[in-house]
Amino acid sequence: MILVIASTFAYNKYKMKTLEEDVFEYVMKEKKVSENDLTGGAYFSKLQGDKKYLVDVKIKGDSNIYAYYRTKNNQIKLESYTDEDRVEHVED
Repeated sequence: MILVIASTFAYNKYKMKTLEEDVFEYVMKEKKVSENDLTGGAYFSKLQGDKKYLVDVKIKGDSNIYAYYRTKNNQIKLESYTDEDRVEHVED
């Protein structure tokens, strides 16, 4: 029982870490910003399917907070962003 719980925890930790790294790489390429200009992290969301794991990204000099996820086709997609007035805008 402990092995199952530990394995599940380790898998989720690995999945979130790799997703975070991939999202940061995607944002650096698409937005042409350096890694030093990015902050954020991966987390479990209340959404279903591909959007169960999200990564929030904050770009230095940009007041928005962006939430990205990975699709079944292994693509990084923008799920939503929150503007400076704390209004969330869902992309799809």
